[in-house]
Amino acid sequence: MAFLARQSTATTVPVGPCVDKDDGVTPETGLAAGTVDEIGLYKHEGTSLVDISGTTTLTHRAGGMYTATFSETDTNTLGRLRFYLRDDSICLPVWEDFLVVTANVFDSLCGSDKLDTNVAEVSGDSAAADNLEALFDGTGYDAAEQAIADEVLKRGISNVEDVANATSLAALVLAAFESAISGGTWTIYKTNGVSVFTTKGVTTDSGADPIVAVT
Repeated sequence: MAFLARQSTATTVPVGPCVDKDDGVTPETGLAAGTVDEIGLYKHEGTSLVDISGTTTLTHRAGGMYTATFSETDTNTLGRLRFYLRDDSICLPVWEDFLVVTANVFDSLCGSDKLDTNVAEVSGDSAAADNLEALFDGTGYDAAEQAIADEVLKRGISNVEDVANATSLAALVLAAFESAISGGTWTIYKTNGVSVFTTKGVTTDSGADPIVAVT
């Protein structure tokens, strides 16, 4: 398991336990960064140990567990980071793995920051991302509402005369088009004058003026 480390940020990390080279159990409590055989870092994709003996502070805490300090330079490379300590005459080798992440990622996971998301990267369309931002940041509401209204008004009547999708407004508009009354049925046609849009029941009165068609 790798510990998280914040990019280009000085930090103090736990390392160990450091145990006796012979029995593999007894804690070694007297190690110092300037006297061990090796103490350093393998950075992401690095092929050689970066010596930190002159910059780190190695402090014993308890039971062979130490803390080591990393400088801003030590954590300047994103990706995998391995701490390595060796002293052949005293202890078994010790290593700890870290994952260096950007400040925003670290602060989002370990602090109170929010993880940044670039909408343009999500959609692949920077213009769409700009339009979406304008809509939601309070500067584009009026323009967006006007554009929606304009598009609705420009739609052809054929887009709404399907019975399954027709609104009461569409029915009102279509009622002004050709229709016919036969017996007790009022038939309202679509804009082509042939296809039936809907029908309505008609109540007749023999004493009233007869209506046989509306054109």
